[in-house]
Amino acid sequence: MEITSKTPVLIVGTGPEARVVLDIANALDVMVYGFITDKEEETNLEINDLLILGQLGDKDVETLLQDEYTRIVIAVKEHDKRMEWVADLSSKSAEIISFVHPSAIISPYARIGDGVVVYPGVTILSNSLIGAHSLIMSGTNIGADVEIGEYVTIEQGVQIGAGVVIDTECFVGAGAVVQPEVGIGRESLIGAGSVVLTDIPENATAFGNPARVVE
Repeated sequence: MEITSKTPVLIVGTGPEARVVLDIANALDVMVYGFITDKEEETNLEINDLLILGQLGDKDVETLLQDEYTRIVIAVKEHDKRMEWVADLSSKSAEIISFVHPSAIISPYARIGDGVVVYPGVTILSNSLIGAHSLIMSGTNIGADVEIGEYVTIEQGVQIGAGVVIDTECFVGAGAVVQPEVGIGRESLIGAGSVVLTDIPENATAFGNPARVVE
């Protein structure tokens, strides 16, 4: 379903990522109903003049989630939290969608998975794949033929060379550089500002220039 100005959207999350997603919605001229939280104490507070409607199970929230025309954007930085939300929302009639800022430059030959959020100023070149429910933050440049797995978080200003493979549930910190043809294994973390010149194994933490595994 194509999103229009009349498509009702719910934003999951209440942190900085949710505020950016609201900016994306405004840039796309999309109607946002409000925010969903996992914290009871946030219910009925406001974020940038929009109401935090409540939690899963709350009557008003459930009514919206059982509407097949409602669309959901998950705006949460931590990949494990995104996974939990996807699982919790899987039985609802509302659909989780991808959300891409109109200033992002994305090749028509790139593929964007379900539930991906792409911030302003991102570039994704030809034949690259962004896996479902990944988060790509502002100023990131992704070269051609890159494969990014599901539930990956790429922070601001990351440079990813052609042919890179980043496996599922990885985190790449702000300003990191990943050289062409490098592989990063599942559930690994790359520290901010690191320069990755060689492959990083699964479940590793790597920092520095050049990046070295520390865990």
